[in-house]
Amino acid sequence: WGEDTLAGGAYSYRLARFWRFFMLDAEMGTLYRHGATNGGEFWLAAYLRYDGFPWTEYVYTTFGLSMGPDFVPRLPRVERGTAQRPEADTSRWLNYFSPEITLALPSAPQHEILIRYIHRSGMFGLYNGVWEGANALVVGYRARF
Repeated sequence: WGEDTLAGGAYSYRLARFWRFFMLDAEMGTLYRHGATNGGEFWLAAYLRYDGFPWTEYVYTTFGLSMGPDFVPRLPRVERGTAQRPEADTSRWLNYFSPEITLALPSAPQHEILIRYIHRSGMFGLYNGVWEGANALVVGYRARF
């Protein structure tokens, strides 16, 4: 997989619920990459979330997609390339895209287990000509208040 271990947290706020099964959340988060990178990461994102699955009475499930700016003070190694093949275009600012699935008991939907794919992306060159990015698959716990 990779040479970094990630630990982080985020604060999200439900902005709206609309069309019965859709929600809009705002999120700000941070994580630390320990290993090859040894550096932080910060993001702001808007999440569009869906919760109208037919099995909701058994397992409350949501699926969300996010988009927003992402900043790293130190580029992850995968984005820098190697000494033999350095990346031509890099940027501390990239796009944060993070599909996410959450699972919870219907009796306690405020306690969620989440599976999130974190993707820093140059959006096909839109961010300073960057085509590369860094990826991570994370599992976490969310408590909604």
